[in-house]
Amino acid sequence: MTAGEYAIPFTWQKRTPAAKDGFGARPDTFPPQGTLWGALDDANGGRGTAKESERAEVSATVRLRNYPGVVAGDRLVDDLGDVWTVESAVRGDNELRLDVARPRTTPTGGTA
Repeated sequence: MTAGEYAIPFTWQKRTPAAKDGFGARPDTFPPQGTLWGALDDANGGRGTAKESERAEVSATVRLRNYPGVVAGDRLVDDLGDVWTVESAVRGDNELRLDVARPRTTPTGGTA
């Protein structure tokens, strides 16, 4: 793949457990790790399920140049401000292919 195919800057946010809160749980934090260049392919809508409740979401494939340390559970923020959660990561031909998803939002900012 040529460098020109990776035209979208993504801010990589690594999933990191925080210190225990007052209830003993460790909430996740997502500190930024830097900017990665990639391509967003095959965006499509669907219905995701989590804990038996359905919600509208958009899924896509992101291709990142070279082999950054992005893993499932991390987040990518694209140049439009959309936050994508990484569901899986597979090494390809000098690139990392990620299956990502984000909640579908309504024009007023809520989730559909």
